[in-house]
Amino acid sequence: MQRLLTELSNFFQHLQLRQRQLALPDLFDEQRSRALILANAALRVAALRQSGHELPPQLAVIGPTQSGKSTLVNLLLGQERAIASPLAGFTRHAQGFVTAGSMTRVAPVIENALPGWRQGVPEEEERQGVFQLLPVDEGVGFCSRPALLWDTPDFDSVGSRGYRDTVPEICALSDALLLVVSREKYADRSVWQLLRLLAPLRRPMMICLNKVAPEESAALTAALRSRLEKERIAVAGIWVLPYITGGGGKLNATGEATDLRGAMGDFLVSSVEQATAEPPLRLLRLNWEAWSVPLRGELAALQMWRQAVRTALDESRADYQRDCLENPRYSYALQRAVVRLLELLEIPGIAAALSRVRSVLTWPARKLRGVLGSRLALAAKDQDQEQQILLAGVTHLLLELQRLAGEQLPLGSELNRLWWRRLLDLQLQRQEQLEAGARAAVASYLRGFDLEIENASQRLYRHLQQHPATLNGLRAARVTTDAAAVALALKTGGIGINDLLLTPALLAVTSLLAEGAVGGYMKQVEAELKIVQMGLLDTQLFNGPLLQSLDDLPAELAPECRLGISGEQLARIDVLLGENV
Repeated sequence: MQRLLTELSNFFQHLQLRQRQLALPDLFDEQRSRALILANAALRVAALRQSGHELPPQLAVIGPTQSGKSTLVNLLLGQERAIASPLAGFTRHAQGFVTAGSMTRVAPVIENALPGWRQGVPEEEERQGVFQLLPVDEGVGFCSRPALLWDTPDFDSVGSRGYRDTVPEICALSDALLLVVSREKYADRSVWQLLRLLAPLRRPMMICLNKVAPEESAALTAALRSRLEKERIAVAGIWVLPYITGGGGKLNATGEATDLRGAMGDFLVSSVEQATAEPPLRLLRLNWEAWSVPLRGELAALQMWRQAVRTALDESRADYQRDCLENPRYSYALQRAVVRLLELLEIPGIAAALSRVRSVLTWPARKLRGVLGSRLALAAKDQDQEQQILLAGVTHLLLELQRLAGEQLPLGSELNRLWWRRLLDLQLQRQEQLEAGARAAVASYLRGFDLEIENASQRLYRHLQQHPATLNGLRAARVTTDAAAVALALKTGGIGINDLLLTPALLAVTSLLAEGAVGGYMKQVEAELKIVQMGLLDTQLFNGPLLQSLDDLPAELAPECRLGISGEQLARIDVLLGENV
């Protein structure tokens, strides 16, 4: 149970923190937000108790403004420690009154139960997340055991918005509650909102109707009980304290006050003995569906984005296959393999006269080999076309993703709209970076494919070695090619590689390669090269860095516009609550 409570507590603590950090303070409505605070605090306290931390019995006195909370605290303590004031909203932070001998033991545990809170005197503008622990004399107070009594701020005044979250946390920390309401306040909407909030937690509660004239006592008590039954809110009892005028003596001297003071001690002790870890889990289940709506909405947006990325990549991949690999006029890879094969077919020992002519024309065989090993004019044209098709596909992909984000801007919740708006902004900011990454990926693919071209030409050469007749014919054709190239150079004063590829002699070479068993092997090599091309592109571009960069883009959104809770975390909480609640 302790492990379960700790895991749930860590998750809901993170959810509460993310809610506060978001640029949308109203991610949940006010009641759901306070329920999250209450449940999270109750989980922490239950986990602390399960782990063996000792907490004294705690009673929280809560109520709307000017209901007499501080007066009731002093009545229970038997001494004037809480400062009562006729000013509305005078108490703005939690004050805990603890038996003096227990202070050193209690303080560290309370600090663990209230993470993020600060113990000490609040600064002038500081309201939320501050508490004080003040000692009271040993043996003084309403309880026979060492106990901690909380005086809390109001939850209904105009200024309480800055500190009203204090009340749910102190209520979750306490073992029992004493709600103090006056005759003017008991029917207020804020009081019943708080009662509905606390009901699933099932903390034992007493209600004190304060400042009630004797003739009104029965009617007000009956009205309150009727409303509680209608709302199905259980309370341990209702106490009525009289309204004391200026000359009517002191409240703590009345029989009603004495009876209340005696009853609250027994009530607190019995509440501690009945405490279990079940109520916090029940509260989680009651609210989990509503709390998880924005989480699931964000995950749905993330899934939509990632699906759109994959769809756009698939479209770019299909365009490349259609325009390059499946285009019958496209033979870039095979052309390069053939050019390299021609280098491998170079005949050692060309006629001396031919060599002299080459030397005169500054066209030695090594120069020819060097040029053949570079980007040939025809091959370079095909390669540029291939690169352009790939980069155009990336540009189209990015535009499609921007269109998707733009379509989502007016849809869904405010958080959903903020998420897509910031994602679109981030896309536009990263446009140049993403395009540069795509160009680098294409360049990496081309470098990798150079090795595959070399391997293919070597395979062709080894295959030709197994067919001597074809090999000898190709070598003879190569000699003719050299002679024709030199003749052309003599005539024009120079020679271009593109001219060389278009000479009848070289066309004769490719014709020989296309015939018979060698031709069938050529087709096999070409088909295999296309498979390798597609595999390299998938690795280097379509399923590589580009996919990763686009997938990771939502994770780079600022914390102010996303909850950042993973689908795995969400599924884990679904399982935990389903199994244990």
